[in-house]
Amino acid sequence: MSARLTSFALIVSITCGAYAYDVTVRWNEVHQKISGFGAGNGCGGAYSNLNPGTGEGWNIRRLPEPARTECLNLLFDSTKGIGLNCFRFGESWELEDPDGTWHWGAGRGPQEVWIAKEALKRNSNMKFWSAPWTPPLWMKTEQTVGGGALQRQYYQRYADYKCRFIREMKEKEGIQMMGNSLQNEPHFNPSYGGCNYTPENIRDFVRDYFGPTLVREGLADVKIMIPESNEAQPQWAQAAMNDPEAAKYVGILAWHQYNDGNQPYFGTVEGKETWFTEVGHDPWGGMGYTGWNEALWVHNQLYGAIVNNDANSWSYYQFAGDGNGGLAAVDGANFDVTAKDVWWVGHYSKFVRPGWVRIGTSVKRVGDGAML
Repeated sequence: MSARLTSFALIVSITCGAYAYDVTVRWNEVHQKISGFGAGNGCGGAYSNLNPGTGEGWNIRRLPEPARTECLNLLFDSTKGIGLNCFRFGESWELEDPDGTWHWGAGRGPQEVWIAKEALKRNSNMKFWSAPWTPPLWMKTEQTVGGGALQRQYYQRYADYKCRFIREMKEKEGIQMMGNSLQNEPHFNPSYGGCNYTPENIRDFVRDYFGPTLVREGLADVKIMIPESNEAQPQWAQAAMNDPEAAKYVGILAWHQYNDGNQPYFGTVEGKETWFTEVGHDPWGGMGYTGWNEALWVHNQLYGAIVNNDANSWSYYQFAGDGNGGLAAVDGANFDVTAKDVWWVGHYSKFVRPGWVRIGTSVKRVGDGAML
């Protein structure tokens, strides 16, 4: 290997197999700052009365020692593990009754808060944020977990609901929420939890209700995240971003990545970060894929998000699932990392730390001049 410095570029010559390469590193070509890498709880049930014996917190908490500590270290410790620093909560739809009665601490919620606090012990700079799968059912046009839309008469009440969730996470649990998503996949309404929005609904709710309510409640530092739509569907953000009053409240453009990560999603917007907030295998159902080829697909998604979409943050679908699901696969009293995705994600999360900046590079094969 040899290296030479030319102006503000470092050219490194390396040999790999039958070929030699020149790698040019351009110090003065500055791209995005990295906010970090993470994962989620895999479903929208945090602080929910549904299925209290499920979810990432439960999957890990039920492990006996020392496996429990080893699993937590693997996920969140940057020295002993892969050092994830972004944590996605599910935002419950069961906190408030129509008569205003407020519930806290039921069902799955304590499990999710437990794992969040364990993550915080291992990284004091964790970035926490939440996403709802559905608003409270009584606020919807169809009062079922899946189906329907948020009734306009409840826009203000739902903005108040979301702000109270954020405030009580801090006051009751000591969890400072960095961001809050309007809706998980607003274009999709599955049976396990969903709510349909149009791009105009997103704009109106952010501009006229959620944004002003965050400001009024002293929560203006919480970043509103939109649209969390699946695939490359920029139209779900355009109505809000084309409206200056709505756009000023948006802090993060968030996307789910289940197609080719090398395709542009929306484009960067000055003053807004780009986050890929949920990524798993496509076609869906591949959370149990265990081979290196499947893990390489995840790597390509991650690489495409950072290089082709200037992503500031990227998060896997879930921390820990039953069987082979998740970065850590929990099966009864044991956990495993037979799904190799954890190692590909760890190549980034462990070694590319929050606050670092991506700079320009290019690779040229010596001899035939092919750019790679």
